[in-house]
Order: sequence, then structure tokens, then C-alpha cells
Amino acid sequence: MKKDKEDIKIKKRKDTKDLLNINSFINRSIEFNREHHNELDNISYWNLIRKYWFIILIVLLITILLIYKIIKLVI
Repeated sequence: MKKDKEDIKIKKRKDTKDLLNINSFINRSIEFNREHHNELDNISYWNLIRKYWFIILIVLLITILLIYKIIKLVI
């Protein structure tokens, strides 16, 4: 009987410790997201366009050509 009580106490302690670890992990995750959210806001579409303008141009040309071919086939 005494051993059962000790086992239950040990299990409760372990469960509490696990919950505290999970809680601290969640708190760290929330803090990390708060810190890096501002960095994501600073990225603008203009910077991305300036960086990848050549790829965007090629994709636009390909889509225009495809649309032209489809229209030509239909007519």
C-alpha cells in the first residue's frame, strides 16, 4: 500500500514536470513568433520583385504565349 502511494506521488511529480516542460516550450514558441513577426512584416513585395524580376518576366511571357496559342486554336 505504501509503495502504491509512493508510485502515485512519483507519477504525479513526473506528470507535473512534463506539463511544465510543455508549458515552457509553448511560451518559448510564442516569444519566438513575436520576435520574428516584425521581420516578416518588413519584407515588401517590391523587394521580392526587384530580386526575382527576370523569373517573373519569363513566367509572364510563357503564360501570354500559352494564352495566345489557346486562342488561336479556338478561332
